[in-house]
Amino acid sequence: MKVQAYKVGPDYIDTGFHEVAAGRPAQNLDSWLVGKDKLGEIFLSTYGDADIAIIEGVMGLYDGGRGGISSTAEVAKILNAPVVLVLDAKSAGASVAATALGFREYDKDVNLAGVILNRIGSASHEKMIVDALNDIGMKCFGAVRRDEEIILPSRHLGLVQAAENNFADVVNKIGEKISAQVDLDALTALANDFKTDVAYNPCSLIPVPSSLKIGIARDEAFSFYYEESLRELKKFGAELIFFSPLHDEHLPKVDGLIFGGGYPRNVRGAVARQ
Repeated sequence: MKVQAYKVGPDYIDTGFHEVAAGRPAQNLDSWLVGKDKLGEIFLSTYGDADIAIIEGVMGLYDGGRGGISSTAEVAKILNAPVVLVLDAKSAGASVAATALGFREYDKDVNLAGVILNRIGSASHEKMIVDALNDIGMKCFGAVRRDEEIILPSRHLGLVQAAENNFADVVNKIGEKISAQVDLDALTALANDFKTDVAYNPCSLIPVPSSLKIGIARDEAFSFYYEESLRELKKFGAELIFFSPLHDEHLPKVDGLIFGGGYPRNVRGAVARQ
């Protein structure tokens, strides 16, 4: 299947992992940064030829700005997308069902379709929680066991970036384990029933004759970009030329340079020069 990944909020690191796993650039959905109308446009214009869209949330389901702006719940409601809540079940039993019930009742306009249990310890642990979920009519799409092999390394301010990791090597292992523990057919059926209410009328831009070339620094040190920002530059006629300050010996011949954010500790040893 062709998967299009999205991330709620202004996150650069998670989208890097999504791109490695899905094999295509991930997109950000942030109703705070761009507003509700633009958010729907970004979603529909980037879905393309994908078979399924998967949106990773941010923080807790209802966490965002004041009034829930840019929360996962708000984005789900804007797109009319079903929500599958991932719940940490470590050291918990029936209380997990109580937590799920609270999430469902908190905002009934959110289509909470079910849960995936994470960090399950044993078959009996799983059965205890699933029985409690059945009692409240909450579907369980799967239960992921505690497993050191699928833990990604982290550091201050977030995960180690995908480019610095052997994530490409472990993604198949993650896929094998998840496919054995999560009902992917049920999740696919849920996605196939999705119909967004967002309208998108692509406007055709007036062609802008331009020979403008913009150099985009992109490597281990400079990697924080929104795909939508780069796409907007190209819409208005700019030619984007990617280069690496760390590995290239010369700057490209361009009219301007953009240096995105990243981890400054990786800048040491940069060799780019005019």
